[in-house]
Parts: sequence; structure tokens; C-alpha cells
Amino acid sequence: MGWSATPPATYDGSSAARSGVHNDCFLASRTDVGTYSEDAATRARQRNYVMALSKVAPFGGETCSPDDDSDAQPRSGCADILSEGAQFSLTYLNRDYYRPLFHDKWEQERCMAQVQRSMGYRWELVQATHTTSAAPGGAVGITFDIKNTGWARLYNARPTELVLKHRTSSATIRLPLSGLDATRWLPGVVSTATGTAALPNTATTGPYDVYLAWPDAAPAIRNDARFAIRPANADVSAAGQAWNAGMGAFKLGTALTVQ
Repeated sequence: MGWSATPPATYDGSSAARSGVHNDCFLASRTDVGTYSEDAATRARQRNYVMALSKVAPFGGETCSPDDDSDAQPRSGCADILSEGAQFSLTYLNRDYYRPLFHDKWEQERCMAQVQRSMGYRWELVQATHTTSAAPGGAVGITFDIKNTGWARLYNARPTELVLKHRTSSATIRLPLSGLDATRWLPGVVSTATGTAALPNTATTGPYDVYLAWPDAAPAIRNDARFAIRPANADVSAAGQAWNAGMGAFKLGTALTVQ
């Protein structure tokens, strides 16, 4: 494995910040079957480097047979994957290769569901407040708290949209919000985000249901709801909160009136 002098602290567009790590023997032995050095001090430095890099670029891989390493000492229990999954900001893990000592054991010890929920980012909307009335062409804003309960952050930037759906005509207005950077919503943290936008001058008057959406940034699939990020919130019918699969947006259960 080749190493840069120091891991990047933030995403800055450099090659180091765009190069993640695929560990194809994660947890399988002291060295992860040759991924890291046999020398304990060197191995510790290498692991610390990868931990730091995983906060900037993706880390993932698969488990493998520890039989390929003498005195392997695999780390195969729930305590191991839950600890190191968080330390290395695990974003993905091959579920089909070499299951017996790892995946099957996590199922036996009843932590597999937690592992699956924790890989990558997992956003939960905590609360939101927004402009409740505005004129056509006027400014609207929203502030919301979002908790990332996953092990990693979002690595590729995405737009955040305030989506308005007219309660009578069902006409939809999608407003990209300025001032937001979803890649900064770090794991284990409740982040507060504030964004603003302007209504089109042609906006029809009347009440609108309010949604938040995170479509893909690529123009070719930005309007394909299958690629939108869905927050982990459950639908709450009593509060009018629900995921709309067709729109790729989460309904907040609130309203904004254009007047």
C-alpha cells in the first residue's frame, strides 16, 4: 500500500482527498492479512492514517479468511465490527464473500441490523422551521436540524431543495437552497443548516405543502427520484410527515402560503 505524506484534513480537490481505501481483508487478522505492516508501530501509524483518511474519502471492503495469515487473531465479534466500523467510517462491505466467521457471527450475536443501518451516512431530520408566507418573487428560508446516525459523512456534494406542492392544483416548485453543504453533516452529530431561495415571480398564490429533497447532483439523473437521498425518518401520518417516492422528497407536515 502506498501512502501520502499526511492524510488530507478536508476535501480540497486533491488526489489524496479523492482516493479512498478498499480493505479486502477487513478485521481478518492483526495485519488484515497483509493490508498493514507486520511491525506493530508501523501498523499503528498506517491504521491511524486510514482512519483519518476515511473522514474525507470513502472506506470499505470485505472480510476474508484468516487462514492466509499465521497467528491471525481475527476480530470477528459484534464488539469488533461496531467499534472499528465507526473508527474507519465504514461505508460498504461485501455481504457475499467469506461470511462464516464474520457476517454469520454478527447475525448470531444480533448486531447485523445495526451494522447495516450504520454503514455510510444515515440522516434523521430532527426539526425544521421555515418562512410561512411570501409573495411571488419573494425570499423564503428554512432552518433545520439533521442528525447523522451513520458511521460516515456524505462524500459527494448534493443540492438541497425546498419543494413546494400546491394544495389545490398540485403544481410543484423546486427551489435549490443556497448556503448549505451536506458533506459537513458529520457522523454522530446534530447539524443545523440554514438555506434561502427566491420564489419565482409566476408562483401561483395559495397554500403549499413543504418538502425537503436531496436529488443527485448529476444532471442526467437529478430528476430521477430513485437517486434521491431518503432520510431515515418514519412516516408520521398524524403530523402529516411522509416520504414521497414519486417526488423523491420528504413532506414536513407544514405549509407555506404564497399571497
